[in-house]
Amino acid sequence: MAVVGMGAPRRRRRRRGSRRLLRSNGDRPPAGLGERCDGDLPMVRRPLALLVAALLLCLVSACGEGTLRVNVQLLTKSCPNRDGQTVDVLADPGVTHLEFIVSGDGLEAPLTTVVSRDAGEASIPDIPLGPPGEVLTRLIEVRAHFDGAGGPVVALGSSVVQMSSDNPGPITVPIFLRPIQSFLYTARADAPDSCTVMTKARMGHTATALKDGRVLIVGGAELDSLGGRTVQKSAEIFDPRTGTFTLLEGDAAPLLPRVFHTATLLPDGRVLIAGGEADVDGKKEALRPAEIFDPVQNAFLKGPENTPAATIARTRHTASLTTGGLVVLVGGYTDPNPAGGQSALPVATTEFYDPAKNRFFVGPELPEPKAEHCAATITGDSVIVLAGGKTLTGGMVEASDTIYFLRSDGATVSLLTQGGAPLTEHLGTARYALGCARVTAGGRETVVFGGGFTTVGDFGSSSAHAGIERFDPAAQPAIEEVGQLGGGARGNLCAVKTDESTVVFLGGYNSDDPVASASADAVSGGDGGFQVSNIRAKMNDPRFQQACTRLADGTILVTGGWYSEPRQPGDPLSLKTAELYTPISLRSP
Repeated sequence: MAVVGMGAPRRRRRRRGSRRLLRSNGDRPPAGLGERCDGDLPMVRRPLALLVAALLLCLVSACGEGTLRVNVQLLTKSCPNRDGQTVDVLADPGVTHLEFIVSGDGLEAPLTTVVSRDAGEASIPDIPLGPPGEVLTRLIEVRAHFDGAGGPVVALGSSVVQMSSDNPGPITVPIFLRPIQSFLYTARADAPDSCTVMTKARMGHTATALKDGRVLIVGGAELDSLGGRTVQKSAEIFDPRTGTFTLLEGDAAPLLPRVFHTATLLPDGRVLIAGGEADVDGKKEALRPAEIFDPVQNAFLKGPENTPAATIARTRHTASLTTGGLVVLVGGYTDPNPAGGQSALPVATTEFYDPAKNRFFVGPELPEPKAEHCAATITGDSVIVLAGGKTLTGGMVEASDTIYFLRSDGATVSLLTQGGAPLTEHLGTARYALGCARVTAGGRETVVFGGGFTTVGDFGSSSAHAGIERFDPAAQPAIEEVGQLGGGARGNLCAVKTDESTVVFLGGYNSDDPVASASADAVSGGDGGFQVSNIRAKMNDPRFQQACTRLADGTILVTGGWYSEPRQPGDPLSLKTAELYTPISLRSP
């Protein structure tokens, strides 16, 4: 068995007039959490600017073969927000208790302890380390409670840690403790009052969470103050543990500039980058070559033996991973330039990439073209739900209300049919540039759709929509409206799950008054149906065509996007800023 200890308290003289654990300006030492684990394990002091509490986890194997020491640093003060204000969770004397939770490999259920913020010790018994040679992935979560141990949780923080009895440590794990349902700019762990930004301004890029916890950010475009774009031939890595962005340069850089592409995490941990567009001789050109990012080499691979080209060029398409590991590309534009005074013409083609064979294969053709649609995978049946988008009707580009379904058997992909005809459902409102995600409601997999644009006019002008609908294949009716976006009608927003039953819709813009939105709305499914709520906190920066990514620690990373107008005359429209949303729960979906 193993013991997790935070050690015995040290007596220290209280300064006159100082009763809080930490002053708002960060000038007072923290109370002695984790000063000793036992008589042989002294406290490791840390700079006061970096922590307000230290939790020393001592994980001892049942037979005493090894001890792993983890120094947890709680970072509670944010860097300045857009208005120059900072947030310090523990500056509030109403925060009375801290809860520490360890979950992950080898644990049937999370192990928890709650201590007073002024306590000097705490323990969690019976945490196994595993046999020598085994590496266990554990989540260390910290919660701050208001007005008592059973009071509401007002702040959360967590970090994923690799634990092994072969490595006695100590391992230093910084954990940002952030207010729940808040948006805070990313910040450096070694200087929490210093905000960090991406190395390049980007919109229409991708941000993919890697298996090691880092985030791969690829491509996109930088927009100047007049909307002129420069497509990025660059990529960078965001490390949530340090809060830093690192540009991949030289041989590690992407092979091509691209924007409006897709990035899909493969089962082996690599990332497939497919499609997108670039600017060639003053025109937009859809891309056919694909490339694969290898996180071990930190580089993009090329060559027919590594990254073959897709069957056709496409941009503004969707890419979905099936339960069998295939990547299915659907629709988009093969020529993204406006045609005949209207929007670019969407296509109905599909294809899929088989990582085991390292090849693209032609998939079934959809009954109608689709571009700027959304896709979500129902994992139980390995069915891809394709909803809305732009389509062609009588030679005219219009918003679509149709939903089609693709199914994979692990080797091929087929169009789902019923009675010899394509199985079809219909949204209550035709729309494109909508967001969607699969969630669980009432024990069943459902897909939630939100936002989008309903009409297409000359050169893509449109009207935004606020409706939220759900698709439940086991319900009657299968499609039903469940609410409205409280932050207002908007399209080009993103949808990302915070847990198995909740999806958050972030940002977007309303083309009737083209101002980017800072709003966020949560849609949660339960046995009694769906609940829609507008999140009171707003993003620091209004943005659309941004990337939203759920991190391993449960927070949502929002990167880039673009403003509808420059902040100051001459400023670029695209954004370098990144911010993190902390949901009510950080448990993995």
